[in-house]
Amino acid sequence: VDSSLLNSAKETLLRGKQTTTFCSLLGMDDAKGRMFRLKIDVRQDSCGNVIESAIHIDQMSGGSVEPLHDRSEPLTSVNGYADPARPRSFHLSFSSGLPPSASMLAALTESSDGQLRLEAPNRAARESLLLAIGISNYRGDLSSLSNETILFPDHRISKADCLDSEVMLVHSFDTDLTVCSELPSPTVVLKDSFVSASKCPRSLSHKCSNDASDTEAEIEELRRILQIKETSISELKQKLATSRAETSKAERDLQSCRHSVRETSSELKRARDEIETKTKLLEEHVMARRDEEIEHQKLIKSLSNEKAVLSAAVEARDGKTVALTKKISILEKQIVSQSQQLSELDNLTNELVRYTSCCLA
Repeated sequence: VDSSLLNSAKETLLRGKQTTTFCSLLGMDDAKGRMFRLKIDVRQDSCGNVIESAIHIDQMSGGSVEPLHDRSEPLTSVNGYADPARPRSFHLSFSSGLPPSASMLAALTESSDGQLRLEAPNRAARESLLLAIGISNYRGDLSSLSNETILFPDHRISKADCLDSEVMLVHSFDTDLTVCSELPSPTVVLKDSFVSASKCPRSLSHKCSNDASDTEAEIEELRRILQIKETSISELKQKLATSRAETSKAERDLQSCRHSVRETSSELKRARDEIETKTKLLEEHVMARRDEEIEHQKLIKSLSNEKAVLSAAVEARDGKTVALTKKISILEKQIVSQSQQLSELDNLTNELVRYTSCCLA
């Protein structure tokens, strides 16, 4: 690592506003033809060490900025890896996955096994960006950070990568043998132009026999081992491709589940709000009904009192009516008796008149 680039990245990211931005990043693969902007934010403790970092990725289009994810859901645990065959190319991997709001970013990285492949304006910009990402992920003592510090310790060479000449670890045995030491047991890969027994290098002279037949046998044994290893590597490649496909599918399913959970949470929140509103309305209605019931009870009590008063008045009138009825009955009897007496008087009067008439005659 260039010490000047490392010091510049530390100064820019840690000494200023604790943020740095990289623009004019060209997309590759599915993101080809697009331009991106990457912003790195860090938060430090009292000792100046990084305790939290976040990355924001935006798409640039004609001077306008289009966020590829929600600002409240920044990208974390982002690693960057350079392409050794291309001085400006690199790719970003998201070990903790993408947030639900980064659906566009997920679509742009789907065909690249979840990696966003980009191209910086120049090699210095690429190295500065990767250093800034590494520093933002570094959780050690920044005072001990040097150009020998491993900023990406989790990036290891797989067995399948050992076939790629860009990542092979070459141990020179007079340029005749190449060793990939990252395998469980060192695998020796013979070059196409393998030397004959008569040209065996001095560094391997203890393995070369003066007998040509022994050398040929060793060569055949090495070729057999190589074929076995190649078969194993081919199987591992197939398993790796299957595993990557399953991982990609699982990540998509996880994002879909997260989106569903988010929608369900929103619906649940709306339902709770509606229940609270309806509960308040119901409580208000119940209180109003209780007030009405109290007023109704008061009215019933008042009417009951009035009924009692009226009932007493009716009973008094009924008593008077009975007395008057009795008096009327007595008077009617008296009238009948007097009528009879009057009738008798009339009869007597008539007889008297008749007698009188007779006497006068």
